[in-house]
Amino acid sequence: MEKDFIINKSLTYANIISSVVRSVNCKLYLELGVLQGHNIKEVSKNCKHCIGVDMDDILEFRDFEFHLKSTDEFFKVFNGKPDVIFIDADHQFEQVKKDFINSLNCLNEGSVIFLHDTDPISKELTEQRFCGNSYKIHEWIKENYSNLNIVTLPIDVAGLSIVNRENDRRILKI
Repeated sequence: MEKDFIINKSLTYANIISSVVRSVNCKLYLELGVLQGHNIKEVSKNCKHCIGVDMDDILEFRDFEFHLKSTDEFFKVFNGKPDVIFIDADHQFEQVKKDFINSLNCLNEGSVIFLHDTDPISKELTEQRFCGNSYKIHEWIKENYSNLNIVTLPIDVAGLSIVNRENDRRILKI
């Protein structure tokens, strides 16, 4: 990646997710794909009950509930109602789609789903070891869920999408 891209280092997906977690008064946060745990550590400052799911245990932080298993295995037994979900596990479109559907099915009213790796900044980032083809989820959601709002932001080098239900807009509750 030899292009000159301007990346705002202070505007990270962890900052954005944490802001939304505060805004919706999140009681339960679910993160699919935690890696070392940097993102969930930031979010846990604003939410008391955080759950992380990953198939590898390379965590540097342990101050949240952790499930060492695939997201498919996790959703078979999970019965919680998260207020915010961050999907950043497998980067193949078909698995992102499964994770999204499972997340949508358990999402609490008035809640938000975040998807990472949805707007890679270069072709190199579409390789499996980076973002894969997870960026296809944006168009798939638009084509299959007319009742959802989705916006994809050019955050960092991989992008971040935000999804919520149209009927969950706060103004509709007034």
